[in-house]
Amino acid sequence: MTRFETLRSRLTAVPDAARRRALPARSRGRILADARAIAPELPHDAGPAHVERAALRMVRRAAQDEFAREGVTHLQLPPAWGRMELREADIPSSPAFESFVAEVAAAITIGPSRLDREDALELRDRPASSDGFGLSLEAAADLASYLLHQAWLLRRVEERSGGAAGVHGGGAADGASAEPATALPADTGDEQAFFATRAGVVAEEVQGALVRQVIVPLELRTALERHREIVGGVTDAPADARRTGTAETGASRPGRPLFSQQAQAAISFAQSGASRATAHALRTGAVKAYELFDQKHSGPDLDDQRPQGPGTSR
Repeated sequence: MTRFETLRSRLTAVPDAARRRALPARSRGRILADARAIAPELPHDAGPAHVERAALRMVRRAAQDEFAREGVTHLQLPPAWGRMELREADIPSSPAFESFVAEVAAAITIGPSRLDREDALELRDRPASSDGFGLSLEAAADLASYLLHQAWLLRRVEERSGGAAGVHGGGAADGASAEPATALPADTGDEQAFFATRAGVVAEEVQGALVRQVIVPLELRTALERHREIVGGVTDAPADARRTGTAETGASRPGRPLFSQQAQAAISFAQSGASRATAHALRTGAVKAYELFDQKHSGPDLDDQRPQGPGTSR
């Protein structure tokens, strides 16, 4: 092996994550900082695929939140359902569920984003962007598009710098974080083409996440419980869901609302004037009772009243 071949083999053996750290720090660092402002779970040495997966997680979570928010109200569940009953019911093929999935897909529009960091933060924190369930579908789509734009910029920077774009899983030196094994395609050409590909991936992710909600019993129970807990009696769970074999948790146990009401009533009474008057009367009565007891049992020392005689000793 020649000297040149030896050097080339050593260079190709450098881990991709280490090469990512060698990219221009200013541009790459700024892009990552903008992405981490919206997705703080991203590692500091994240690659483009990390950012893309974060965008997918955001829209997938928003779809699950929307199912708990509104989707559960459209379900026709069999009584005492379990995995077998859900499979036989074939809810994913029902017109109501298909309509719900179509509405969710229509609300999640993925495309080139022109939001800057401050715009994205303002959108995320705007009161109209989320409720007790989570982000709205539209806000999640806009923020996911913002993250995908950062991922596209990262890929272009790495492409211009000779770094490996679309790195797949593997070891990383010095504790560097490796790209996910499920990294998306690494095309970095036209931004419109990039987003067209990602929009298709997002649609598949969303549909898959929603179907899991109605075929996996644990996920369906979790969604039903979230709906009951967050709506809190203003809009109860659907009648069919109430007849199911859903396991009772702390949030759904019938006695919990009554206990909460009793606790609140006790707190209100403790803070009222009637409570203070009652406490004063009890305290005064206790003092008088103690005085009567003390007078009855007070007097000479009991030792002094014991019989005295030659056979006794004090």
